[in-house]
Amino acid sequence: MVTTKRIPFVARGTSCVALVLALAACGSNDNGYVCGYDAFGDPLFCSIPTTPNPPTQPAPVASTDTFDTAAAMTNVATQAFSYTVSGYDSSGNTYTVVYASSPGGSSSFQTGAGTSVPAIITTVTETFSENGSSPSVTTTTNYFDPSTYAFLGSNSNFLGGYEVVSPTPTASPVPPTATEGQSTSLFSANLFRDATMAVNDGTLTENFALDADTAATALMCLDDTTSPSASGTADGLVSGQTSVCYRISPAGTIQGIELTQPVANVGMVTFWQTS
Repeated sequence: MVTTKRIPFVARGTSCVALVLALAACGSNDNGYVCGYDAFGDPLFCSIPTTPNPPTQPAPVASTDTFDTAAAMTNVATQAFSYTVSGYDSSGNTYTVVYASSPGGSSSFQTGAGTSVPAIITTVTETFSENGSSPSVTTTTNYFDPSTYAFLGSNSNFLGGYEVVSPTPTASPVPPTATEGQSTSLFSANLFRDATMAVNDGTLTENFALDADTAATALMCLDDTTSPSASGTADGLVSGQTSVCYRISPAGTIQGIELTQPVANVGMVTFWQTS
């Protein structure tokens, strides 16, 4: 459900380098300083590290509960929620993601040329910022089977972001219930440059794992491994693993989120709730 697309931030240490587009697109900046000018004479801003002593992520605590993971997956597909998570690097930079999911009702999903299946949709927006500067927004429409809530695929606003599960699933993508430490393979998917499905940008596999979190909650993790083709690499996809982990109660209520995603010039960063 999460294609490995590198977040276009440039980590700041003691030196300042030219910014990528996401950080140079604005003519002003609330947390930075001018470090150069573009070809049009507009200033480029470098963000300033804000967390020289970043907090430590709390150690997980085991739970002996059984968790209703099917209900949790239903909530992922049908409930609105929004959480803010942060990640850090060794140079004191803070990366923040506002992850918001909003259900959108009935639709259909194209699985091939002239072929589509009934679906319900959710729209996920991920707003990324570095040290509070110049947010970059990724929008993804996720498609689910309206009866089983099996994940069918997604369409994101970047090249390589059209994902089609193959074959089309007929059952819920996660176990009905699970205890911590349980894991299983979920599906494989093809990645395409866009919704025309004319260019194959690679493949993705997804696994399920229920990880320890607190004595009263667990992390329902959907772990993706992306293998881009040559065209996928050219389109900006990154080979590697990402994850979306939903903090859930034993009843399957979503109470938070944790992400692992790549940041340019840093590598994989874990984003977690600090409060």
